Amino acid sequence: MFSELDKISEVDEGALILYARLWQLEKWLREMVYVELKTKKGRNWFNFNKTKSIYEADKAFTHIPTADDNPLSFTTFTELVGLVQNNWDLFSEYLPPKQIWEVKLGEIVHIRNRVAHFRSGHADDIERLLQLMRDIDNGFWKFCTDYNDLQPILPPERDAVAKKYVDLDPFSFKEVAPNEWTKIGSAPQALRYIVSINSLRRRWAEKATLIDGASGYI
Repeated sequence: MFSELDKISEVDEGALILYARLWQLEKWLREMVYVELKTKKGRNWFNFNKTKSIYEADKAFTHIPTADDNPLSFTTFTELVGLVQNNWDLFSEYLPPKQIWEVKLGEIVHIRNRVAHFRSGHADDIERLLQLMRDIDNGFWKFCTDYNDLQPILPPERDAVAKKYVDLDPFSFKEVAPNEWTKIGSAPQALRYIVSINSLRRRWAEKATLIDGASGYI
């Protein structure tokens, strides 16, 4: 009986680490691009015609399906990087200064291409990649923790979604004095669930009175 490690024992350990970290970096970038572009542009966030044929070809293999439906999963790394470059204002708070980012990423693209085409790497490849990941680690942390910054929609009547579901939150915000709001209420004995509607504003977005249709809000 062979273990999984035995099956890849002929592969250099450093190459495996490099591959895993490249995968991690791409996952970071694809998540960021998806959220920021979709929040900025809504339904028009991506040109789906660019990946339609690749997507359909992948889904044609019905005997080995995957859960990937995000069109970014079918773009090349070069195309992904281009989306960041062409929409820099959406990512500038998460990444190093643009000039530094472009120089360092240029090296990573070269390293990635060598890995993708099974060419020999350089002894410093892993350290160069890890340094870039350390450079953006804090930015990606900010990107992720922004989801904790939920803001109530007050009054809920000013937003169609919040207004529709306000009755499903027995602890919804109530105006206790002019422009003073607090969460008060009581839970009925038969309560099965609570629906609470809040909003998130991306760092690059301007504050808006009406959230519906406003760019940069989730």
